[in-house]
Amino acid sequence: FEYLEKLSNSYKLIYVNHFTRLAQFEAEKFKFDLVCNRLHRIITELSDINDDILDLTSNVTISEILDNYDKKIIGEYNEYSDNLKFPWHELNNVTLDGVPKGSIFTVVGSSGVGKTFFMSLLAEHAMRCGLSVLFLSMEMPKNDICDRVLCLGAGIPIRNYRLGSLDDSEYKRMSDYLDMLSNNKRFIILDFGNVSVAQDLEVYIQYYQPDVVFVDSAYDLRPSGSYRSEYEAIAEGCRYLRYLVQKHNVVLVLSTQFQRGGKKEHEIGYSIRFLQDSAFVLGIYLVKPDNNSFNSKMVNANDMDKYRMFSILKNRFGVCFDFMCNWDINSCRFDYIGKV
Repeated sequence: FEYLEKLSNSYKLIYVNHFTRLAQFEAEKFKFDLVCNRLHRIITELSDINDDILDLTSNVTISEILDNYDKKIIGEYNEYSDNLKFPWHELNNVTLDGVPKGSIFTVVGSSGVGKTFFMSLLAEHAMRCGLSVLFLSMEMPKNDICDRVLCLGAGIPIRNYRLGSLDDSEYKRMSDYLDMLSNNKRFIILDFGNVSVAQDLEVYIQYYQPDVVFVDSAYDLRPSGSYRSEYEAIAEGCRYLRYLVQKHNVVLVLSTQFQRGGKKEHEIGYSIRFLQDSAFVLGIYLVKPDNNSFNSKMVNANDMDKYRMFSILKNRFGVCFDFMCNWDINSCRFDYIGKV
């Protein structure tokens, strides 16, 4: 670490804190010599940044250079981490580099707000980070999930894809993405017709051995047996899913809805166990000019449907806050805008 500090000072960079935190985190999971080898390899590449900074004829600002390199470091780190990463590094920071295995992550939102689309985005990103994915939607056919994942991965508007009106560049991107998928057997989409009870899901987990399991509309996945009420069945289903997470050491991503007509704005529907059993809970909301989240400097009031507000409702790994993201399905733009 003294060596890192000297190099950091010589290059006028501030990455030593990042390196130190990275090493402390990885040292718990890997041999320390692997950590040192990785850090030394990254450090040798810092000279490339130094050359870019000294190139005063470049149109790229220093902040852009550092930001791009920070993403490069995070991308390299993904190769050694089996945590579920977010497509926004701001969330990876507040969760200590993503959601670890053995944890439940719940996505909550009203009907039609985009929960399934967000889970598709997260699942596609997880596959790009090298994780194997098992995806089950209890309300949407697997062909629709497949269409979303393909368009997200290739960066193509779903409308153009379904109408068969791709231009040459879109066709090339889709062709390249399909070539990549043909060599990747790590993304499995189940049809809800093959999973009638929660116990059926374990059969697929045992067979495919995924790193991450997505269950969209998890309140519809009930355990076998008879129960006195719908709420008791859902609560028992949540307990069984928690058992699967611990037994098979996977990250489980669930989606559910807010309580309709609830007394509180963030009240989760169906069962309180969705909140109690989760390590991380993220709420998704439409952006409206009349709510407290609206910020005219962050969004275009004429295109409110192209934005979503997110609220971290529970975070065992760090702080909670609200933030805004682009939500432009036509251009496949879902980048982070900023805190609210």
